[in-house]
Amino acid sequence: MSFNDVRDIIEDEHQNLWIATWGGGLNYLDVTTNKFSRFTIPNNNIISLLKDGKKIWMATFGGGLSVFDIETKKVETYSFDEKDSKTISSNNLFSILKDSKGYLWIGTSGEGINRMNLKTREIERFENDENVKYKNITSIEEDDQKNIWFGSKNGIVKYDYSNKTFNTFTGLSGDFHINSSFKDDKGFLYF
Repeated sequence: MSFNDVRDIIEDEHQNLWIATWGGGLNYLDVTTNKFSRFTIPNNNIISLLKDGKKIWMATFGGGLSVFDIETKKVETYSFDEKDSKTISSNNLFSILKDSKGYLWIGTSGEGINRMNLKTREIERFENDENVKYKNITSIEEDDQKNIWFGSKNGIVKYDYSNKTFNTFTGLSGDFHINSSFKDDKGFLYF
């Protein structure tokens, strides 16, 4: 491997492993040959991975959002630009999730939540919502009713698609850690 500080691991359809490292970029383990491949991206501090067909989305800390094309090995990056409100709100990301409606949710370090339409690649910030503005979003899950749940450094927030609102659960306060959420096969969410 390129580096020993592993932040996330995902398995592809052939049981091969894609490994996010802090400082070493993206690694790939072919389980048939037991050999590693290394891919350098513009920012090699990868926090979270998401496989989407022939692409791997990467949340990086310091380099924004990157997408790696498995076939061409090319990387496309989406970065914060203070002069453009249609870019992500921060280059320091913690979490990503593709929901059932075709959106990519992006959790930032201190700049709240962003959402990308994966068909158009348009990015929406939720900067005007006081429930999520300036939050550290550490994890993201979708429940069986298609609501989106966010773990943060100061509690849990739910996005309700039916009324397009964010709600903070004050009884679920606390410091939730990066990539520390899970949805089980019965639909229970764990943070």
